[in-house]
Amino acid sequence: MTISLRPIEQAQRSAFERLFQLYLHDMSQFMRWPVGANGLFAYPQDLLTPYWARDDHWPYFIYADDQIAGFSLVRVATDDDAIFDMGQFFTLRAFRGKAVGIEAFHQTVRCHPGQWQVRVLVENTPALGFWTKATAAVAHSGVTVARRDYQQHLMDYYSFSAG
Repeated sequence: MTISLRPIEQAQRSAFERLFQLYLHDMSQFMRWPVGANGLFAYPQDLLTPYWARDDHWPYFIYADDQIAGFSLVRVATDDDAIFDMGQFFTLRAFRGKAVGIEAFHQTVRCHPGQWQVRVLVENTPALGFWTKATAAVAHSGVTVARRDYQQHLMDYYSFSAG
């Protein structure tokens, strides 16, 4: 299976937003987000717009061969523009446990070499395991993990240099 990253073009945004609903579904296990009367999870309208409007945000589809397998949303950190921040990262369940996410993350880091941070909800133990493994595999000189509050949620911050 060939794993690749491809920028999400503006014309693909509606396809991405449908995939983003699956991400929100998975995250609702931890965030307790309700489904609206229209059957969709609501999110702030300005959450995704910067990925197509700003030069410091980069949206990618993850492909496994020629099939969309997820997405990787990269931005600069809100508190330090010298750090890349994994905004959101998602692989469809059919591709989990097959090294698709690990390879996609490695490619993401190669596209954006430098200082990185990845934020993970402490309740999301499967994601903590994934990110511990994924960041250790790309970090040049180790990974620092610090527990901090982010938008009223307790998160582990993985900080490292890579690329």
